[in-house]
Amino acid sequence: MPQIPHFLPLPNLLRAFLSKRPLLISVALTLAFLGWLAHVGLLSQWQQQLGRVTPTWWAVMAAGMLLSYGLRAWRIRREFADVTGMRWPLALRIVLAHTAMVNVLPMRSGELGFPWLMRRALNVPWLDASASLFWLRLQDAMVLAQLAIWLWPGWAWNWRLAFSLMLLASAWWGMRRVRALGQGTIPTVASGLWTRITHALAQRGQNMLQGWAISISNWVLKLSLQAWLLAQLLQQDWSIAWAGALGAELSALSPIQGLAGLGSFEAGSAAALRWHGVAWADGLQAALTLHLVMLACSVTFGLLAWWLPSPLVTRHNQV
Repeated sequence: MPQIPHFLPLPNLLRAFLSKRPLLISVALTLAFLGWLAHVGLLSQWQQQLGRVTPTWWAVMAAGMLLSYGLRAWRIRREFADVTGMRWPLALRIVLAHTAMVNVLPMRSGELGFPWLMRRALNVPWLDASASLFWLRLQDAMVLAQLAIWLWPGWAWNWRLAFSLMLLASAWWGMRRVRALGQGTIPTVASGLWTRITHALAQRGQNMLQGWAISISNWVLKLSLQAWLLAQLLQQDWSIAWAGALGAELSALSPIQGLAGLGSFEAGSAAALRWHGVAWADGLQAALTLHLVMLACSVTFGLLAWWLPSPLVTRHNQV
């Protein structure tokens, strides 16, 4: 049986992306952010704060994040239950490798790693895997937005209810529209690639109802972990730290980011914390520490996924 190396070349699309202007923009943003931190003296203070992260805190974060990855793998397993060979351990390896790509590569370009990994591991067509990724990310965005609406401190319940219902109605209408296009029940003059894309979107995401519970559980766990660490670092109430965790995750929606999200993650968290009375400098330092812990967990688990005894291979390579 031919062996595929653990470290495979990036797909052409991803390589092309990283060789162009977005990479230069990400590097420039990262260097500018680090330079500003050094200029205002926050970098040295942050290093002192990082030293406060005890081995127990590292262990709690690593265990909690591994459980979060396990939930995501379960969701992938449910989404691709029709694909022969998709088992939870394989889904976990794909999730770990994909998450490391997303967290490290600039401008969310690591998202392209998911269809590539699905192709390598299970010979799933690119368009099929990309359609699933679209639905999964839409589900993530909806859950994150709902959590922000209902758990953000200081909002009146009637505004929470109104925004929540509007968001749910918009998502329901959009999903039905996309599925109708893919199933041909809505007339359209489009053809070719667009038809293939809408058809793939209509075929995938069929287990969304079951995925909602898994996605909610994952996000509650992940945000709770981040809020717990922020509360420890800032000596603040847990609800305020939860707002900082939400701000950090919502910053991922920005299309312009530095390498590994450096800068946007910290700014989103610090802005949310500032809203609730935490000094900007303190919020930035705590968010930077949290970011490093999250990146360390992601990269470590991602490397372990690559270095497991059996490499990820395509199904047609298995005899």
